[in-house]
Amino acid sequence: MEVKIVKIGKKSRDFGVLQVGDSCTLGDLKNQFQELHIIHHHRQFFKLRNEDNLKPLVDDEKTLKVLGVQNGSELVFKDLGPQIGYRTVFVLEYLGPLLILWMYSSRPSWIYGDQSTSKSFNRAAFLGTLCWNIHFIKRELESLFVHRFSLATMPFINLFKNCAYYWCFAAVIGYPLCHPLYQSPSNQHQIHFGLFLFLISELLNFAVHLQFRFMRPKDGCHKRPIPKGPLFALVSCPNYTFEVLGWVGFSIMTQLFFSYVFTLAGLFLMTQWALKKHHNYIKTSKVTLQNVTPLKLILVDFFHETPPFRTPTKRNMAMFSARGLNNFISELRSCTSHEEEQKRVDKELGKIRQKFTQNHQLNSYDKKKYAWKLIYIFMLGYDIDFGHMQVINLVSSTKYSEKCLGYLGCSILLKSSDELMTLVVNSIRNDLKSVEASHQCLALCCVANLGGSEFSEALSPDVVSLFMSSASIAHVRKKAALCVRRMMIPNPDLIPIEDLEARLVTLMSETHLGVVTSAASLLQTSMSLHPTKLAALYDVCVTRLGTLVNHKACPRDYMYYNTPCPWLQVKLLRILQQFGVKDKNVNAKLSDVLHRILARPLPGKGAKNNAAFAVLIETVNLVIAQGKRSDPQLKDQSIQLLARFISLSEPNIRYIGLDSMYRYVRLEGDVNAVKAHKDTVLFSLKDADNSIRRRALDLLFSMCDSENALEIVNELVNYLTIAEGAIREEIVLKAAILAEKYAKNLRWYVDTVLQLITIAGSQVPDDVWHRVVQIVTNKEELQKYAAEVMFRALEPTHIDETTAKFGAYVLGEFGYLICESPEMSSEKQFQLLHKHFMVSNIPTRCLILSAFVKMENLYDEIRPLILDVFKQCSSNMDLEIQQRACEYFCLDQIGDELMKKVLEPMPIFPENRESALILRLRNQQKAAIGEDTKISGSANESDQLRDNNTFSPPSSQVDLLSLDSIQPVSGAKLGASTTIGSEVIRSANPVSDLLDVFGDAPPAPQHTIGLDALTSSKMSDWYRNLLLNAQGILLENEFLQIGLKQEYRASQCRLGIFYGNKCANALSGFRVEIDTSKCGVSNTAFRLSTDQVASQLASKQQIVQQVMMECMTPFHETPTLKLSFTCSGSVYAYELRLPCHVTSFLEPVQLSQSDFLQRWQAMEGQDREQRDAWKSSISIDMMQNRRNLMENIKFALVEGSTDKEICVAGSFRTGTLGPNGDKVSIGCLVRVEMDAMNSYQLAIRSANRDVSVSLKNVLRKILL
Repeated sequence: MEVKIVKIGKKSRDFGVLQVGDSCTLGDLKNQFQELHIIHHHRQFFKLRNEDNLKPLVDDEKTLKVLGVQNGSELVFKDLGPQIGYRTVFVLEYLGPLLILWMYSSRPSWIYGDQSTSKSFNRAAFLGTLCWNIHFIKRELESLFVHRFSLATMPFINLFKNCAYYWCFAAVIGYPLCHPLYQSPSNQHQIHFGLFLFLISELLNFAVHLQFRFMRPKDGCHKRPIPKGPLFALVSCPNYTFEVLGWVGFSIMTQLFFSYVFTLAGLFLMTQWALKKHHNYIKTSKVTLQNVTPLKLILVDFFHETPPFRTPTKRNMAMFSARGLNNFISELRSCTSHEEEQKRVDKELGKIRQKFTQNHQLNSYDKKKYAWKLIYIFMLGYDIDFGHMQVINLVSSTKYSEKCLGYLGCSILLKSSDELMTLVVNSIRNDLKSVEASHQCLALCCVANLGGSEFSEALSPDVVSLFMSSASIAHVRKKAALCVRRMMIPNPDLIPIEDLEARLVTLMSETHLGVVTSAASLLQTSMSLHPTKLAALYDVCVTRLGTLVNHKACPRDYMYYNTPCPWLQVKLLRILQQFGVKDKNVNAKLSDVLHRILARPLPGKGAKNNAAFAVLIETVNLVIAQGKRSDPQLKDQSIQLLARFISLSEPNIRYIGLDSMYRYVRLEGDVNAVKAHKDTVLFSLKDADNSIRRRALDLLFSMCDSENALEIVNELVNYLTIAEGAIREEIVLKAAILAEKYAKNLRWYVDTVLQLITIAGSQVPDDVWHRVVQIVTNKEELQKYAAEVMFRALEPTHIDETTAKFGAYVLGEFGYLICESPEMSSEKQFQLLHKHFMVSNIPTRCLILSAFVKMENLYDEIRPLILDVFKQCSSNMDLEIQQRACEYFCLDQIGDELMKKVLEPMPIFPENRESALILRLRNQQKAAIGEDTKISGSANESDQLRDNNTFSPPSSQVDLLSLDSIQPVSGAKLGASTTIGSEVIRSANPVSDLLDVFGDAPPAPQHTIGLDALTSSKMSDWYRNLLLNAQGILLENEFLQIGLKQEYRASQCRLGIFYGNKCANALSGFRVEIDTSKCGVSNTAFRLSTDQVASQLASKQQIVQQVMMECMTPFHETPTLKLSFTCSGSVYAYELRLPCHVTSFLEPVQLSQSDFLQRWQAMEGQDREQRDAWKSSISIDMMQNRRNLMENIKFALVEGSTDKEICVAGSFRTGTLGPNGDKVSIGCLVRVEMDAMNSYQLAIRSANRDVSVSLKNVLRKILL
C-alpha cells in the first residue's frame, strides 16, 4: 500500500510516497518515517486528508486500514517540536511545592529574621503544613505508580508553564502559613471541619485515581471507557470535584487569602479539563450533552444515568421531564380491573380532547406530554379517534424533540393506507431533502416502518436519490440502504439493476462496517428478487469476508468476543449461498476462507459464543449449498464439525447440527459420510427435547439404506415402546415406509408392521394397515402367512382397535386359506372376531360386520351364527351399524349367485398409485415447515419474499358449518403405490427449504409463467359474477377450468373448488395454497381448514377441494388462491382472488327509517365513514341494484327507501368472542343515491374503518 506524506503551512514540504504493508499500524508508520527523516516518532503527528476535512490519527496500535487509510491516501504531517514525558513533568511540578514549603517551615533568618526560629508553630499552621505535604506526596506517588497516560509526551514548554503555576502558588501560600506572626482561626471547630473535609476529599480523590488506573490497561492505550460506580453516579468528574473540595477544606482550615485564590484558579482550570473529558465521553458513547455549563459540569449528575445527557435517537426527549405521563402510567398500573382502567383512560382522553380544542396555543411541553399519552393509550389497545392532526403537526416542527415524537406517533397511530398520510408526505419529503442528517434519518425510519405501495411510490424518488448520493454521512447511508431494502420488496424494479449493482459495489467496499452491514442486508434481498443478476458483487463479498476472517480488519467497536463483526460474516455467508458463479480464482479464494473458518476450535459454552457458532453454522450451510462445486475437503470438515455439534450438551447447537446434517444428506444424497455417526443420532432420538427427537428421526430416515435398514427399523421399533405420544405417529409412518422399502423378506415386513401396531395401538394411523393390506393383496404368497399372523394377534382378550380392524379385514379376505387347520377353523375365526365385536368402537364393529358377511359367503357351517348377529344389529342405535346389518342380512335372501358376485375377493390394487403413507408423511412435513416459515422473520417480508412454490399448511383445528365429519382428503385409503424396494419412497422431505434459526433470506424464485392478457381481461367479469352468485367460474384457460361453489353462514363459509385439466397432458407438481396473510394486519383475519389435493392431475381429470374458513376480524384484502403446476416442462403459477369479501359475512338487520337515521348520526367520524362518487357507463337500474343488495349481499332494506335513494343495513359477523361470550358483530349502514346524470353517490358508515373501506370497494364493483 502506498501513502503520500506532505507538510502544509508556511514551511510546506512534500515527503514523497511511503510504501507500507497491509497490516502496518500507525506506530510502524512513525518508526519508518523516523528512519527516513530523522524525526523522533514522539514529535510526529499525522492527519488523514478526506474530501472536506482532516481526520487526526491518534492510536498507534491500530492498523492504517482500520483508521481509514487506503492505497493512495494523503497524510498531512506536523512536527510537534521538542517533547518531554508526562510523568517527568508531573514529578517536577509537584516536587517544587514540597521543597518550597520545607524551606519556609525551617524559617530561615534571611526570610523571617533572626528571631523566627525561637517561635513555635501554632496548631493551624502545623496542620496546614502537614496537609500540604500529604497532598503533594500523594501526587508524587500517584504520578510514579498510579497514573497511566494515553500519550507518552507533551511539548517541552509545558514544563515551565506547569512548574510556574504550582511553584508560584507554593511561594505565596507557604510564606504566610509558616510566618512566626501567622494568626490561626480563633474557632477550633472551623479548623476541625476544614481538616475533616480535606482528608475525606483526598481519600476519595485517591479512590477515583485508582479506578482510572484499572480502566486503562497500560500506558499509551487510547481506550477511554465510560467510568461507572457510586462516585460517578453522584457527580460527573469526581476526581476534580474532590480536588476542589480538598482545597476548600485547606482554605477553611488555614484562612489564607492566597489559598482561596489558588482554589478558585484550580476550579476554573479543572472545569475546562472536565468539559474536555466530558466531550470525550460523549464521543465514545455517542450521547449528546444538553444545557450543561462548565460550572455545572463538576457538580451535575453523571450523563449516562440522569437527564442532562441523552442519546441521539432520543435527543431532546430524554430531557423531557414527563412527570404527568409517569403519574398516568402509574395510575393505570394500579388499576385492579378493566372497568377501572377504562374509566381512567376515558377521563384522560376527555382531558386531552379539551386541551386540543382550546383556542390558546399549547406550549412544547404540553404538546409532547399529550402526544405521549395518546401513543401509550393506543398501545394499550384503546381506539384513538382524535389527536392525529396534532401528532402530524409535530413532524413539521423545527425542534428535534417534537419532530422525533411526531414521526414516532405517525409510525404507531397511522397506517400507510390512511388518508391522513397524504398530509405527512410533504413533511417527510422536506426532511429527506434537508441538510440535517438527523432529520434525514427520522424520515427514512418512518418510510421504512410504514411501507405501503402508494406511500412508498410517492417518496421513492427522494429515498433513491439519498441512497445513490455519496455526500451523506455514514449513518444516513446506513438508513437509506435499509429503507431501500424495505421498499424493494413490493417494488423489485425500484432501482435499475445496473445502477443498483454499481452502488452496492461502492457500499460493500466502504471502510465503515455499519454501512457495509446495511448494504449486505439490501444485497441479500436484491439477490432474492434478482437471482441471476448482481454477479459483480460475488468477488466483493468474498474479498470482504476474507478481510474479516484472515486479517481480522475490524474496528474495536465491531469486535464481539474476539470474533470480528460476526453479524456481517453471517450475512456475507448467506449471500454467497445465493450466488452460482463459477469463477475458479474467486472460488479458490473463498475455499481458503472457508477452510480457515472450519479449522477454528469449537467455541465454549455461554451466550457470548453464540456469534462464533453462528459463523460456523452458516459456513457449513454455504458448503452444503455449493453442492458438487464444493471442495471435498470442505465437505469432510463440515461433516466432522457437525458430528461435534450433535455431541454437545447444548440443545440448540445439537438441533442445528442434526438439521444441517439432514440437509447435507438430502441435497448431496451421500449417506456414507454420516453413517459413521449413526450411534450419536440414535442417542439424540432419546433426548428430552421433542424438536431434537424429531430432527434425529428425520436424519435416521434419510440416512437409511439397504445396509443399515434392518438395524434402524429395529431401533425405531424398540424406541417406540418408550416414545411420547406426540412423536409416535411419525415413528410408525417412517418405520413402516423403511420396512416396506428395504424389506428383503416380505414376512419380516408384515411382522414389523404388526409390532408397530401392537405397540402404538390407536396411535397408528389407518393408512399404515391399509398399506399392508395393499401389499398382501398384491402378493399371493404372503396372504396365508398374513392370515396366520393376524389370527394369533387376535387371540388375546384385550387388543387395540387398529389390530382388531386389521385382523378383521385380513381374516375376512384371506381366512379361507387357514381354515383347514383345526386350530384356525372357521368357527374359531368367527369366535375371535365376535369376541372383539362386542367390545369395539363403532368403526371397528362396522369393519367386523363386513368380515362376517364375507365369512358367511364362504362357510355354510357358521352362516346361522352370523345371521343371528345381523338380526341383533338390525335394531342397533347406531345408524351405520344398523344399515350395514340390514343390507348384509338382505344379501342372504336374494340368492347365492348374486351374493357371491357381490362378495368376490378384492382385486389387485393398481401399481401406479402413490402410497398413502408417503402422502401422509409429506403432508405432515409440509405442515411442520409451513409453521416454521410463519415463525421466522417479519410477517410482511416473509410473505412477500416467499417462493412461488412454497405453500402454507392447512389447519385442522377449525370446525365450520357443523361439518365435523368431513376430513381433508389424503388420497385413496387402500390405493397401491409401489412394489417392495421402489425408489418412489426415496424422499422423506420433498422440500429443501429447511428451518433456519438465523432468519435466512428466502430462496430465489423459479421463473414461472403467469396468466396471459386475454384471460386476465375476463377475470373481472368472472369475479363479479361470483360476488353475486353462489357458483361460477373462477378461471378458465387452455390448461385449467377452475369452478367455485360457495356457501356462507354468519362468520363461516364453505368453498368447493373444482379443478379440471383441459389439456391432453398431465399437470404435475400441482400445488394449491389459500393465502390469508395479507387480509388483516396481524394475519389472524381467518381461521382456515383445507383439503389436500393430489400432486398430479391427469388429462381430462377433475378433482374437488373443500375449503372451510371462519372470519375472525375485519379485513381489507380478500384471501388469495395461489396455484402452480408443471405442464410440458414449463412451470405455471397463478394468483387468483377468492370472492370472500366483507359482504360475504353479512346478515340483514331490519331497521325503521328513524332507527336508521339515529344510528347513522351515532357513527359520525372520519374513520367510520367512507364516501365515493362515480358516473356509470350504462343506464342505472335501481331495481336490480336493490335486488343485488338484498338478495345477493344480504342487506336489509330500510323502510322509506325510494327509487332515487336506497338505504340498507347489515351486521358484519365474526367468530371472535367478546367479553360477554357472544361473537362480535359490527353494524354497517349504506346509503346509495343516484341522479338523472347516471351518477352514483355512495356513503357507508361502520364502527370499524376496515369494514367501511372494504364495503366501499366491493359495492363499487357490484353497483352498475
